[in-house]
Amino acid sequence: MHERWDDQLPFYVTGALPPATHAAVAQHLRECVACAAQVAEWQQLAAWHQSHVAGRMGALPPLSPLVRASLHRPPTLRELLASTLQLVWAQRNVLRPLLPGIVGVLLVGLAASLGLMNAERVALPLVALVPIVAALPIAFLHSRELEPAFEIVSATPSAPGALLLARLTFVLTLVSSVTLPGSFAVSAAQGSSFGPLVAAWLGPLLLLSALATVLALRWRSGVAVGVVLAGWLGVIGLLWLELNGYPLLALPLHALLQPHAWLFLSQLLAAGLLWWLAWRELPHLSTERVY
Repeated sequence: MHERWDDQLPFYVTGALPPATHAAVAQHLRECVACAAQVAEWQQLAAWHQSHVAGRMGALPPLSPLVRASLHRPPTLRELLASTLQLVWAQRNVLRPLLPGIVGVLLVGLAASLGLMNAERVALPLVALVPIVAALPIAFLHSRELEPAFEIVSATPSAPGALLLARLTFVLTLVSSVTLPGSFAVSAAQGSSFGPLVAAWLGPLLLLSALATVLALRWRSGVAVGVVLAGWLGVIGLLWLELNGYPLLALPLHALLQPHAWLFLSQLLAAGLLWWLAWRELPHLSTERVY
C-alpha cells in the first residue's frame, strides 16, 4: 500500500507534483500515519538543506561587474575593464603553484647579470631567461594536472582561449613587475643604460609569448611551448658562440643584447601581429583541440 506513495513523498515536499497528484497525496497523508512521518522527515531534511545552502551563498564571490550589468543593460567601458581585471586577478589562484618558480628563475637571471663584469654581456642572462620564463607557463595555463576543477572550468561560459589570455596576462605582469625594478638595479650597479637593458629582454619576451600563444591555440600547449623554447635556445646558443668568437651566421646576433630602436620596434610589431592572430583564433577555439 505504501509503495504507491513512497516515491512521490519527496516531490510532494518540494511542491513538484501536478495539482491532482498533490491533492491525492495530501488526502492519503490525512489517513496514513507512516507516510505522514516520512513527510515530516523529508521536511526536516529540506529545511536543513535550505539553511546550509543559504549559509554557503554568503561566502560566494560577487558576480562579475560585466555579468551584473548585462542582466539589465549593455555594460559600459568601465565595467568591461573592471570585469577584465577581475578575471585576470582571479587567475592567481590557479597559477599559484608556478609563481615561486617564475620569481626564482627571474631572481637568478638578475643575480647573474649583476655578477657579470663585462658591460657588453650584462643583458645576456636576462635575454636568455626572461622570454623563457614568460613562454614556459603557457604549457600549464589550462591543464588537468594543474587545475583540480578542470572539468568545471571548461564548462563555464568563459571561453578556454579567454582564460588562457587572462592567465598569460597575469604571468606577463608578474614577470615585468619583478624584472623592471631588477633591471634598474642592474643598470645602476653596472653603469649601463636602463632603456636598452629593458628593451633587450622585453622585445623577445613579448614576441616569444605571443608566438607560443598562437601556436598553443592551434596545437597542444606543450607542443607549442616546446617548439618555441627549442627555437629560442638555439638562438641563445648561436649568440653564445658568436660572443666567444665562433659566429655561425652572417647576421650578427649580438644586436639582441643592445637592440637599436628599429629592432625593438620590429619585435613589438611582430608581437602585435601575433596577438591579433591569437585574438582572431579565439572564436574558433575548441577545448578538445587545445587540451
